[in-house]
Amino acid sequence: MKKYIFLGVLAIFMIIFGLSMFSSGKDVPFGPGARPQTGRVVNPVPAVDVNYGNLADHLARNAVIKDLPKNSKIILKFYNFNSGEREWEKSFVITEKKIYEGTVEDPDLIIGISSNYIAELNSRNFCRVITKAMNNGGMSISIEKSKAKLLWKYKGMKKHMSCIGF
Repeated sequence: MKKYIFLGVLAIFMIIFGLSMFSSGKDVPFGPGARPQTGRVVNPVPAVDVNYGNLADHLARNAVIKDLPKNSKIILKFYNFNSGEREWEKSFVITEKKIYEGTVEDPDLIIGISSNYIAELNSRNFCRVITKAMNNGGMSISIEKSKAKLLWKYKGMKKHMSCIGF
């Protein structure tokens, strides 16, 4: 008798399990050679090349920029050595809420980067290009305020240290 009860409970469990699998609304592959679905297929958005015209828009969507603390003032300056000496091309102000071309008084940091790297930049490789520029000597960071104040102000940026080449 116990054997029949056990088999009955097992059969009910199997029926409930089977119904829940087939009524979940998802396609469950069945049959020889069937492969379970491991995730949904995503059509990736193609990477967009960055230039001076769209740099501010792309930086504004970057996680590193979005995580900047309140009252951040960073100047990002691009330069070249076309004449044999450093020539400044464009300058962008990066704050917590917006990015625009220009300059600002009393910045926290001034980041200089070779304009050669803007040609490599696209909407998906910001961290890789910044790290490459830092490692190759194509980037400089000038600290304009007390290091202690900046460390405290930018303490929330620690998770992005590998992105900026540290």
